[in-house]
Parts: sequence; C-alpha cells; structure tokens
Amino acid sequence: MLPQYHIILGAVFSIMLFLIFPQGVGLIGAIIFFLSSFLIDIDHYTGYVIKKKDWSLKNAISWHMKMRQKLLSLPRKQRNKFYGMLCHLHSIELLLVLLSASIFISQYLLFVALGFAFHMLTDILYQPTYWDRFDKISLIFDYFKYKKLKNLEDI
Repeated sequence: MLPQYHIILGAVFSIMLFLIFPQGVGLIGAIIFFLSSFLIDIDHYTGYVIKKKDWSLKNAISWHMKMRQKLLSLPRKQRNKFYGMLCHLHSIELLLVLLSASIFISQYLLFVALGFAFHMLTDILYQPTYWDRFDKISLIFDYFKYKKLKNLEDI
C-alpha cells in the first residue's frame, strides 16, 4: 500500500481510537499511534540506502515507484516469483519485542506496536490485489522465503 493511504487510514483510526477511548489512549497515545502507522515504512528507505549506498530520499522514492511499476507490469503469476526487499520493521518479531518493552520500559511503546500492527494489517489486506502471497509478516519467514525468489531488480 502506498504511504499516502497509510497516512489517511492511520489518521482516521487514531482519531477513532482517541474519540472512543479518550482516557485510555490520550492525545499523546493517539499521536504516537498515528505516526507509527506510517513511519514504519522507513525500513523501505533504509533498505534502499543499504542496497544502493545512496542517502537521497528523492532517489529512494523514485526507485521504489519504478520497482512497483515493474512489478505491476508483470502478469500476476510472474509477480509471485519476485521480491523487492526485506523490510525489517514489518515483522511479528518486532511487534513482540515492542509489546514486551511496553511492559518494562514505557507504555508509549504499546502505541508504537499498535501503530505498526495496524500498518501491517492494512498491508496484509492490500497484498492480494497485486500477488498471491503474504509478505512482511515475519522477518525470519520472509528471509528464508526470499532466498528462493528472484530480486525484482533482475527483471
């Protein structure tokens, strides 16, 4: 899902959370949830930086859009043979770490975890529109699965 849709959905959901649970969430919790619901995608940028050795955000966005167009230009069956990159923040493993840390370090990490989980859920719901598999759920699972696929840049 493109970032602008994550921003819109995150804003709507964080406002709903705040209105339904004003005492439990609070304004700071709603803001943290909102920011986490789309800033998780920073791992796409860091993946680009690592892969290309280029810090330009403009180039990263352009490269990701180009890769997306390449992917979408393929027939659906062909798309399933490729991957883009490993997204280290999109993982159940990180969610478990954040949930544990929210108990021992700060309750605000719970809102980070919830924002990340919301983002991942929207990605999961959107993924069937462009391929027949689910990615970005488990870092460990994706790591081993991607070893069997071709990199999208190899098209």
